Amino acid sequence: MKQIKHYLITLLLAIMPAVGLHAQNKVVTFPSGTMTVRQAFEAIEHQLGMTIAYNESLLDVNRHVTPPSGKHVLEAMTAILDGTGMQASIDGKMILVVKADQKAAPVEYKGKVVDSSGPVPGAMVMLDGKKDNVVMTDIDGQFAIQATPGRTFVVSMMGYKDYTSRFGSQTAGIVINIEEDIDLLEESVVVGYGVQKKVNLTGAVGVISGKDLNNRPVTNAAQALQGADPSLLMSMSSGSIEGKQYNVKIRGQVSLNSGSPLILVDGIESSLTQVNPNDIESVSVLKDASSCSIYGATASAGVVLITTKNGKSGDLKVTYNGRGGVAFNTTRTDFLTTGYDYVNLSNEFTLHSGKGYVAWNYTDEEMQMLYDRRNDKTENPDRPWVYTNDKGKYRYLGNFDWYGYIFKRTRPETEHNVTINGGNDKINYYVSGRYLYREGVFNNASEDIMNGYSFRAKVNAHVKPWLHYTGNMSYEGSAYNYGGFWEQDGSEDLKSQGILWNITQNISPTIVPVNPDGTTTMYTNGIQFADSPIASGRGGVFTDGRNKNSRKVNSWIITNRLVFDLTKWLNITADYTYRRRDNLNSYRSYPTANTWDKNMKTITELSNGSVYDFYHEARTYLNVHVANAYLNVNKSWGNHNLTAVAGMQFQDSRSTLPHLQDGVCPRRTSGAA
Repeated sequence: MKQIKHYLITLLLAIMPAVGLHAQNKVVTFPSGTMTVRQAFEAIEHQLGMTIAYNESLLDVNRHVTPPSGKHVLEAMTAILDGTGMQASIDGKMILVVKADQKAAPVEYKGKVVDSSGPVPGAMVMLDGKKDNVVMTDIDGQFAIQATPGRTFVVSMMGYKDYTSRFGSQTAGIVINIEEDIDLLEESVVVGYGVQKKVNLTGAVGVISGKDLNNRPVTNAAQALQGADPSLLMSMSSGSIEGKQYNVKIRGQVSLNSGSPLILVDGIESSLTQVNPNDIESVSVLKDASSCSIYGATASAGVVLITTKNGKSGDLKVTYNGRGGVAFNTTRTDFLTTGYDYVNLSNEFTLHSGKGYVAWNYTDEEMQMLYDRRNDKTENPDRPWVYTNDKGKYRYLGNFDWYGYIFKRTRPETEHNVTINGGNDKINYYVSGRYLYREGVFNNASEDIMNGYSFRAKVNAHVKPWLHYTGNMSYEGSAYNYGGFWEQDGSEDLKSQGILWNITQNISPTIVPVNPDGTTTMYTNGIQFADSPIASGRGGVFTDGRNKNSRKVNSWIITNRLVFDLTKWLNITADYTYRRRDNLNSYRSYPTANTWDKNMKTITELSNGSVYDFYHEARTYLNVHVANAYLNVNKSWGNHNLTAVAGMQFQDSRSTLPHLQDGVCPRRTSGAA
């Protein structure tokens, strides 16, 4: 056995019972008589297949001892080290010998990562396999990293198998040889109208496995792709629970007026929000200009190709997975809810901002009343939050949480997925369904809820040895219902900037939404030199409860595809797709009922430029017919590979956009072929 000297500057004393339990229970034996400490260590290493790490400057390994035979390894080590001031512990396959009072400290390990051809630059060396503690090899494959002896490390590089080991006594000149992942290079990648093996790729193509996406707790493919590929920049432009507003860029902005990448699902143009993440098998990201040679100008910003799952040969298999969760607001919501403090602060601000007067017209007596109620989280019958003054008008003295009244701080959501697949060598099938329930941020009369439904059925059949058929049908539907003001954030393209713009105007914690007589609060009579209604007149819709609005989407895609195998390397594909999308946006608005006028003389309905009695309905119908026919060549010989595609596409689309409001129904129809 080759003798190993263990030189260490400092050593880690680590006790890991779960890892070292098996080794601790092993028994070691020694020849009778005395031997040196070095010889005893070598006997233990030989019997257990472990390495003993120690600092030779701290331990006299030539000292003679009589080790006990038939004892557990730590008992034997304790006897061998008796009187030396050293102690032993087990960490995986290493036995660490350190001074009894020594603290753990890292040392620098230097090495080189190579393959069969030489140095490997850009490889990741990760402690414990975690990317939060990692270094990269330089152009010569060299690396240096701080770690404690016995620490596990992983070397990872795309196209290579991961290499896992532990740092030991050697701190310099470490050579790590990693192997190419042949199976990975043989994998097929979807590129345009065909597939290629990774080893034959010449363009810039990123591949994302469906397994990486399926485990993410997200509700659509746009959210699933966030951070999945370094070149894919994905952002959600709205916090709406519908999740339909997203921005995607490949390698950043292509030009000042460039659009978004072309999104294709099983070869058909679609939206990322119309794909159930659980149905995704793989995603290919075409990053360079070569995508334009396949798809033309529509692919000038790149292409995202999504391939959905197929059935697998075997017995019928039914899978269910469900999840439930609660979403929390990411911003602080501990806003000021004490009326006294709010009035004081806003008065100080207004007075010293150049206006020369305070914001609220409370008297000294009323300010004292506000102060007396300062600690009332809920209304105390002895200290009511609303009283009638000597002029017969309501005055508000509350500590009301308007944020909690209008918005939710927590929002539950649930998702249920069922998949069915099976088949044989002639035919296989894949069927999936999903139900999604999400609650939005709005509360009480403005509560918003989304119900989502998706369905996919896919059949692959070998009709003849030279003929293959694929039928693919998908449905994606959603119903988003909400109350309150009809326009939420201005994105509805109607008349206002949305309730998020002016929801806090003329509102303070002193005001409550409902008066003691049951009327809806609109005019507060408390703002200095102004008589504006709360929230610019829209505050009543949060209490009224009559306004009902909805946005519904139903989308169908049906594809039939035939593949004719003329030879092993030549085939012809022909497919026809019908795509249908129906959108229905409906808004029902009422004036705020049962409210006092600003002089508190008459109970009336409040209406203004945006709060009035109307019904608005907007429908969008889109019908698309797409036919493709293309020839695919994919031939390899020796070290050469030839790939070629030639084909044609026909597309016809018709859209209809009728609108209905107050009995008037303007219609607009457009078409393109």
